[in-house]
Formats: sequence, C-alpha cells, structure tokens
Amino acid sequence: MKKTIFAGASVLALALGAPAQAQQLIIPDEVSGNQTDILQNGNNNEASVEQGPGVENLADIDQDGNGNEAVIDQQNTNPIGTVGFNNAANEALIDQNGNNSFASITQDSQGPTTADNNDAAITQDSDGSAASVDVDAALAGANVSPATNTGAFANNAALVTQTSGRNNDATISQSLGGSGVSGNVAYVEQIGSGHNATILQSGNNNTALVDESGFTLADSNNSVDIVQTGNGNLADVDQDGSDLTSNITQSGLDNEAFVMDQEGSDNLVTVNQSGNENWVMVDDQIGSGNTITVDQFGFADDALLSQNGDDNESNVTQTGTGLGGNYAEVSQSGNDNLSDVTQSGEGNSTTVDQGSDANMSTITQAGMGNMAAVTQN
Repeated sequence: MKKTIFAGASVLALALGAPAQAQQLIIPDEVSGNQTDILQNGNNNEASVEQGPGVENLADIDQDGNGNEAVIDQQNTNPIGTVGFNNAANEALIDQNGNNSFASITQDSQGPTTADNNDAAITQDSDGSAASVDVDAALAGANVSPATNTGAFANNAALVTQTSGRNNDATISQSLGGSGVSGNVAYVEQIGSGHNATILQSGNNNTALVDESGFTLADSNNSVDIVQTGNGNLADVDQDGSDLTSNITQSGLDNEAFVMDQEGSDNLVTVNQSGNENWVMVDDQIGSGNTITVDQFGFADDALLSQNGDDNESNVTQTGTGLGGNYAEVSQSGNDNLSDVTQSGEGNSTTVDQGSDANMSTITQAGMGNMAAVTQN
C-alpha cells in the first residue's frame, strides 16, 4: 500500500509555485507494509503519520517552508511465536527546508524478537528549527513517552532516543541556514545493542551529544560517528558497555571533544580536530584492547587521556605554531600499554603515568619551553 499526498492549495499550485494554504494532514495506517509520502510546500503546515502495529512500514515527509510541523508515529509489533523474525522493520524520514520547523519521530517496537532494525532520520536545512525523535523499543519492558523539544535552543535542535531495542539506526543532519548564523544542537540516546548513531553538523557553535549504553556491560556493540565543520563546536560521547566505537571529527576554532565511561573491552576512540584552541578529554576506558588516537592541529590544544585495563594503546599528536601551548597527559594502568606523544610548537608539556608491566612510552617535543615527565611502575 502506498499513499502520496501533496499538501498545499492544490497540486497545480505546487507546480506553479503559488502560495499554499496551511494544511493539517493525519494519515493513519494499521497494517504492515505501508508506504506514506507527504510533500508540503508553504508555511505553517502540519503533517502527521501513524503506522502500525505492523512491520516494514515507510513514512517520508518533505516540507519546504517556514513554521512547519512533521510528526511520525510507528509501532512495530512482531508476530508472537515467530522464530528467527529478522525483518527490516520501520523506517521514518523527515526532511525540512525552512525556518522554525518542528520534527518528531516515534518508533515503538514490541514483540518477542531481538531484531528491531528501525531507522530514524531527520534532515534540517534551516534556521530556528526544532526536532525531536523518540524511539521506544519495548523489548525489555520499557515504556518511554516521546520526548519533545519545544525550540528552547537557538536555530536547529534534534533529539533521538532509542530505548530497549537492538540494531536501530539514528541519523541527524543539520546544515547552516541561509542567514549564515548557526547554533545547532543534536542529542542521541541509545540503550541496547547494535545501534548506530551518526551526527553531521555544518555551521558555527554546534553541539553534539551522544549517550550509549547496553542492557549489560557485555551487550552493546554500538558505534558513534560525529562530524562537525565550523567554529566553536562541542562533541560529547558517553558510552557504557563493550566493543564500542567513537569517531569525532571537528574542523574549525574553539572545538571541544569529550569521550567518557567506556567500560568493557575492544573499545576504540578516534578524535581528529583541526583548528585553534581544541580540547579533548577521554576518561575511564576500563577493559582490554582499548585504543585511543587523538590528532589536534592548531593553537593551544589540550588532551587528557585515561586507560585502565590490558593491551591499551594511546597516541596523541599535537601541532602548534605559537600563541599558547599544547598540553598532553596520559594515564595507563594495566599490561602491555603503549603511549606515543608528539608535540610541535611552543610551551608544550607532557605527563605520562604508566603503572603495570611491559609499558612503553615515546615522547617527541620540538619547540620552546617543552617539559616531559614519564612515570613507570
């Protein structure tokens, strides 16, 4: 079943680019395999799609204008008694181009299977928009009400919450609007295993926050990828579980990156910052086989790292040409740890504390006023 709705004064008005009247659309579907497409051109339009209970539903809302509101509610109930039920479940897409728009996606998965496989994506290309995504997978008995952001933040805001589910994907893409002023905020919260969170932000003063945790410390396998381009960006990742991956790339001035609370084994954190006055903090990797790589290029870079476990490797490379100094501190506690710190610039300082067996530390500093201290036990 497929439904395509053109919202406005008429289809002809859309084709001719004439002003469209505000529309309110509510499309209910209560079976599986539905596909609903809504296209709105104009201001102050409202679109609401309700699908389910069922599986393999698709909802796509495209809005071009100011003050628009898009809401998608999908319920996924897997058949009781199904063996090996692994359908690609529901997919919700919202694309908004305009100012002061609101987007909300709610995905609710209920059933005996461990494969939810829901996809939620919000794309905003505007100023002054607000978005909230709530994914409540009730596999573990959780029942979370949809979270709503009323636009308290300046410019774009997007919220994704995926709770008690598996194999869900959350994607937030925010772009610099036509006014040239940006202040996007993106937040992703995922609880379960096999989740993927991707945040893409382009503009100034962006903030990206990701919080991931598994049902248990051994049940996660989640990944985070954050890419921010612009000035004054901040990225914060909090992961709790095992086999977690964090990738943060920031390009611009005054960037900050935080990765905290990786508890488990085989964790990977990679942070690349290019610009001035960058700051990176990775705290408490507890487990074995952890790897941290931090590359900062610019002025007055700071890096603080902590690893607690076996087979940990930490690499910090900072390059500056003055106007401040780089600072790197690495703390490793465990077996077979390796730490490489390379700083080039003025006023650099390095402190490495390694406690356990078979640790190796290599420090290279080039410039003026450098100081290095290594403690091995």
